Amino acid sequence: MKKRPNYDQVLKLEVVRRVLEVGLSYSQAAALFNISRPDQIAEWKRLYADHCAEALQPGWKREQTKMSQTPRNRYVEDWELDPFKSVASPLVQCYCDL
Repeated sequence: MKKRPNYDQVLKLEVVRRVLEVGLSYSQAAALFNISRPDQIAEWKRLYADHCAEALQPGWKREQTKMSQTPRNRYVEDWELDPFKSVASPLVQCYCDL
């Protein structure tokens, strides 16, 4: 059985930064940084957008950030229902420095 490569947080952040800021495709970034699976970069980008840089640390688990369920009668803002609302860049949402 082949061992999976482990990438450190610094490398993951640099790869995500290049994809977001420079506009590299996942395949281009994988080739540039010698990452075996381009789809892994998509996962890093999603984790970064959802949970910031801490999610790119080795050993980080989704269970660490489970949120309690929101009440069913929660007030919903009008902008939350708009499917065409603009979404800020993950770099802005997380307030993370790359």
